[in-house]
Amino acid sequence: TEAGMYREALAQWELAASNAAARSADLEAISHLRHALGVLARLEPGVDRDRTALRLQLLLAARLLSTEGYGAEAVLHAYLEAQRLCDRIGDETARFKVEMGLEAYRFMRADFSPALAHGRRAADIAARSGDAKQRLQAHWGLACTLFHQGELRATMREMEKGLALYTPAMHRLFGVQDPGIMCMAYSSWGLWELGRPDAALARINHAVRIACEFEHKFSQAVALAYAVSIELLRGETDAALARADACIRVCEDSGFPVWLAITRCMRGRLLCERGALDVGLAEMRAGYALWLSTGALVSRPLYLSLQTEGLMLAGDTDVAAACVEEGLSILQHCGERQLEAEMLRLRGELALVRGSVAQAEASLKAAYVCAIRQHRLGFALRSATSLARLWAADGREARAWRLLVPLAARWKEGRGTRDVRAALGVCETLRHGVPS
Repeated sequence: TEAGMYREALAQWELAASNAAARSADLEAISHLRHALGVLARLEPGVDRDRTALRLQLLLAARLLSTEGYGAEAVLHAYLEAQRLCDRIGDETARFKVEMGLEAYRFMRADFSPALAHGRRAADIAARSGDAKQRLQAHWGLACTLFHQGELRATMREMEKGLALYTPAMHRLFGVQDPGIMCMAYSSWGLWELGRPDAALARINHAVRIACEFEHKFSQAVALAYAVSIELLRGETDAALARADACIRVCEDSGFPVWLAITRCMRGRLLCERGALDVGLAEMRAGYALWLSTGALVSRPLYLSLQTEGLMLAGDTDVAAACVEEGLSILQHCGERQLEAEMLRLRGELALVRGSVAQAEASLKAAYVCAIRQHRLGFALRSATSLARLWAADGREARAWRLLVPLAARWKEGRGTRDVRAALGVCETLRHGVPS
C-alpha cells in the first residue's frame, strides 16, 4: 500500500482478512477489510471494481454481525452499499446474501414485516438456484422471524426443512453463522414448547458437539447460549450456570456482544434462583443494557420476563409489575408474540401475590388460552398449573382437575423437569380432593 502498488496491496489485504476470519479473529478481519476498501477506492471505476467492492462489503457485513450485533447501524450501511452494487451489476448470488443480511437487520430491530419480505425474496432466489446452502439459509431466515411472531408450527416446519438439508460437513461452507446450528438451537426451544423437553436437550447438546468439533467460536457461543436457555426452562440451575460460564468465556474472548448479552441476562436469572438476588438482578440489567447497545430491539419481552421473575423472588412486586406491563406493551406494538403467554402468566402471578384473585384468574386464563392458541404447551402447562392451584384453593377442585390432568398427561418425556413435576404434584393433590 505504501509503495502505491494498489492492485497487489488489495489482494493482500483481502487475503489477510480471509485468514483472520478463518481464525474467528473478526476484529482483525474488519480492520483488513476497511484497508482493502480504502485501497480499492484508488483504482479506476468499472465493473471489476464494483465486483470487488461487493465482495468486500459482504465480507465486512458478516464480520460486523458478530462483533457489533445484527441490529447495528454499521451492519445496515454495509448491506445497503452491497445492495447498491447488486443493483448495478446484477449478481443473484450476492443478492441472496444481501436479502438475508437485511432480513437479519430488520429482524433484530423488531421490524418483522420487512424482515419477512426480505426472507421471502431470499427464499425465491434460493428456490430458483436449487442450491442446498442457500435453501438452508432461507429456511433459517424465515423460521427465525416466524418464531418471534409466535407462529410456532410454521417455525418448526421451516426449521425441519432446513435441518433435512444440513449435514455437519456443510459447516465449512458458511462464514460467521452456520444456519444448521441456528436451526438446531432455535428448534430446541421449539421442542420444549411442544412438550418435548428431553428431545430439546438432546438437540441442543448435538449442536454444542458440532460447534466444538469444528472449533468455531461463533457457533459455540450460539449453541452454548441456547443450552443455557433449555436448561433454564427445564429448571436445571446448576447445569445451566456451568453452560453460562462457558458461553461467557467464549463471547468475551472472541468479542460477541449479542450472545454475551443474552447469556448474562440468563445467568443473572439463574443467580436469583440460587438466592444471590442483588448480584443476579445487576447481572440481568447489565446484560439487557448491552443487548440494547447493539441496536437490538427484538427479544425485549424475554429479558423483561427474566427480570420480572428475579424481582418477584426479591419481593419487589412494584418494579416486577412495571416490567410485565412494559413487556406486554412492546409485544403489542411490535407484534413479537413469542412470550405473550408467559407475560400474561406473570401478570397473573403478580396479581395473586398482591391479593387480586379475580385479576389473577383473568390473567392466568388469558395466558392459558394464548399458549394453547399458539401451540406452546410448555407455557400452557405453567399457566394451567397456577390456575389449577387457584381454583383448588377456592374449592373448585373438579374444574382444576379437568384443566390440568389431561394437559399433564400429554408429557411422555421430561417428567423429571421442574414444570412437569410441579404439574404432577398439583394433579396428585387434586386426585385426593376430587369426588370419584
